[in-house]
Amino acid sequence: MYRIGIFDDEKQQCDLIEEKFELYSLKYNEEFEVFKSLNFSLEDREKDKESVIEWILNERLDAIIMDFKTLGEYSFSGVELINYINTILIGFPCILLTAWKEEVKDLTLVADYLIYDKSEVLSESIGTPEMKSFIEKLVNQIDVFKNQLKINEDKYRSLFKEYTEGKITLARKNELEALRKILVAYEIIEDIPLDSNIVKIEKEIENLISKIESGL
Repeated sequence: MYRIGIFDDEKQQCDLIEEKFELYSLKYNEEFEVFKSLNFSLEDREKDKESVIEWILNERLDAIIMDFKTLGEYSFSGVELINYINTILIGFPCILLTAWKEEVKDLTLVADYLIYDKSEVLSESIGTPEMKSFIEKLVNQIDVFKNQLKINEDKYRSLFKEYTEGKITLARKNELEALRKILVAYEIIEDIPLDSNIVKIEKEIENLISKIESGL
């Protein structure tokens, strides 16, 4: 199952993209669940980039497809959003649809393979090689991102060990907390706060082990 977010302020375009994934699922037996940005209440949250990150994590999205233009409800463009997302979720697949493909390339802020002509994507039938290639490349990027999450889990475990041993710096503790939030959202680790009693007990055990080993 792949969870795809569509971030666009035009409902018709969201519906068209959702329909293509539904047809692809039927034709190629690949499961997708599509989440449209119009489905969550913009009135109840700040219209900023952080709210998009929260949406991604809350829905456990594997990728998003967005419009290049500044979205009506937001004060930033698709290019700005992609760059922000990838500072928080490194390697997270973001596809940019635009009517001005060459203009986006000229900005050199987004890799070519992430940019697609909007009219082609919306008009191509699901059986064409172009549309099949579009979705296959997206799935490949998602698989890479999921592998990256596993690497992040290893990094989290290493930072957590530093934390329980009392050897962690403030900067690395902030990194630990950021990783924990992401990994909990994707249900890779349990949602146990760092200040919980369970963690405190683990910390005490680690300290005791260290004292015993240092005394040997």
